[in-house]
Amino acid sequence: MATASEDSTVRLWNITASGPVVAGFVLQHKPGIQIHTVAFSPDGRWLATGAQSGVRLWNLLDPSAEPKTIYEDSNVDIIKVAFSPDANWLIAGATETYQALLFHTPFDGPQRFFHVNQWVGNVAFSPDKRWLVVPDHYKALVLDLNKADPASEPITLRGHKDAITDMAFSPDGMWFAMGSADHSVQLWNVPDRFSGPNALKGHEGPISSVGFSRDGRWLASASNDMTARLWNVSSPFGQPISLRSASQPTKLRLWDLRAEPLAVSQVSGDELDVGAGRVFSANGKWLATLSNPAKFVHLLNLTTSPPSERLLLHPGIASPAFSPDGRWLATGGYDATIKLWDLTSPDPTAGPKVLHGHRGAIRSLAFSADMAPPGLRRTRAVRARLGFDGAECVGQTTNSGGWRRNKHCPYGSDQSRRPLCPYRKLGT
Repeated sequence: MATASEDSTVRLWNITASGPVVAGFVLQHKPGIQIHTVAFSPDGRWLATGAQSGVRLWNLLDPSAEPKTIYEDSNVDIIKVAFSPDANWLIAGATETYQALLFHTPFDGPQRFFHVNQWVGNVAFSPDKRWLVVPDHYKALVLDLNKADPASEPITLRGHKDAITDMAFSPDGMWFAMGSADHSVQLWNVPDRFSGPNALKGHEGPISSVGFSRDGRWLASASNDMTARLWNVSSPFGQPISLRSASQPTKLRLWDLRAEPLAVSQVSGDELDVGAGRVFSANGKWLATLSNPAKFVHLLNLTTSPPSERLLLHPGIASPAFSPDGRWLATGGYDATIKLWDLTSPDPTAGPKVLHGHRGAIRSLAFSADMAPPGLRRTRAVRARLGFDGAECVGQTTNSGGWRRNKHCPYGSDQSRRPLCPYRKLGT
């Protein structure tokens, strides 16, 4: 797991390790630099960080090595970094410069710049790895990643009359949806080179979010008019299902899309301000919502009927993150700590693992896809500059799972230092 803090550092944690969780590596940025965003590459090789001064890439095969600074500009604030599904492309989005930057593996060549008329905080890659969509104020640019220069002659998706607020591809890659502050949603046919659009209207406020159901049957749109609508993708011009809760617009509600007709289930008795964040676990068993203002996290167990709710007290601004295996929920706090809540425990709120080390509020959390970047797996040799009198440590786990230290290990035979070693008891 990677965590970014206002202390100008990113820390890598091996949460599969037995015993106390300690930061295996501290990735230093220039003092005073605020790190906004982090992202693991899908193949587990790279960690990208976006900050006030640019973009850095850290090689997770050797996290102690010097990072690649693939873009640097003191006048640029990078607020979004994202890898393509095949890890061949990295996009970074800036704020005041209104730029998007595109990099191709092995990330040594020149970056490709293109201008957009808004801050780039949201992008969308197609599931088939061919298309990248970047918002451009009232329109969107579609880049073909199969081209030598994807930024040249992009497809332009027009039709909205106000800023693009959210975007999503359907899981099968057949459809692309855009929501706008003009109160409407556009639906584009991807295989037909983004023909369309089908304009989906009816909301009475700006669109805040769009998303497809896992089976691709439904497109959901949420709006500042305090309603959500469900659109049948196979007949988008049909009457949508309006999920209205005018009397209690900020109650958290869930709808079972398998039910006929849809039945509403109120699952939270507390008010959630408009703008509260939410995230589902990959296995669909849990839902976490971050209150606004961010005082605590609502955790809902979706396997019970009705869903049971617990409150996790950990004030912070970082969006909570579920581990890919569904075991852990990570939260980041204003108090510079990260908490890992064990979802396999009978009471997930009891005794979370508290990770210390940062000296500033946590701004971003991310899990690697395999839960252990290659540089932290015990099946590989590890070489790291650990900072004790400039000494270096070279180690390798034994076949029995034990750890064999180099005689020059900076932790040496001092038993009081051994628990500090980031390679001690690495997870399987």
